[in-house]
Amino acid sequence: MNTRPAWGLLAIGALIVIALLVSPFWLDPLSDYLEEEEVIRPFPDAFYTDLSAEEQDMYLELYADKPQQAQAFVEARLEEPVMIDELPPDYSELLLTGTFSGLGAIYAVHGNVFVYRLADGGTAVRLEEFDTVNGPGLQLLFSREPAPTTEEELGQTALNMEEVPRWGLRGNRGNQNYVVEGVPAFNVDNYDGGSLVLYSTEYHTVFGFATLQRPSQ
Repeated sequence: MNTRPAWGLLAIGALIVIALLVSPFWLDPLSDYLEEEEVIRPFPDAFYTDLSAEEQDMYLELYADKPQQAQAFVEARLEEPVMIDELPPDYSELLLTGTFSGLGAIYAVHGNVFVYRLADGGTAVRLEEFDTVNGPGLQLLFSREPAPTTEEELGQTALNMEEVPRWGLRGNRGNQNYVVEGVPAFNVDNYDGGSLVLYSTEYHTVFGFATLQRPSQ
């Protein structure tokens, strides 16, 4: 019995199978399983090149607990700084002063605070040599607490817009003026020993505070 044709067919079949296995059409999907799984990077490339190892660790720690908040904070942090340089307002009296303290590397805040009685009888807050990291929904507001670090420590009065003025932060660097308007119940004397707070209303997070006191005579 002649088996050569059968062996020939088997050889041809084997060559076809080998050709299919080494074909790019098969290798591409197989490579997904063969290649080592890539590490997921939750933040933009600039995060890994522009921030210190300490800052990266703090954001990654926040990401493990609150990923959406961490990504929003990093996105704001990587935005271009906004510089504002305004002259002091026309004032008649310096009422309160303070110096900002930040709450860590990812909530860094620096600068001086001056609260003035204006020549027209109004009240204004001035920030000088101010510098902070950007953050989502940053606002300035008063608290009767001297050193609040959480929303709870701010006190209910601080979040009452009928009694306490608040301003959206216009720039994260420079010298800036904020005038008290539309809050007739506000009494600046209540904040001697209190603070001016930089606060993220979007994520209910205190970035820093300046304890206020009357200027030394």
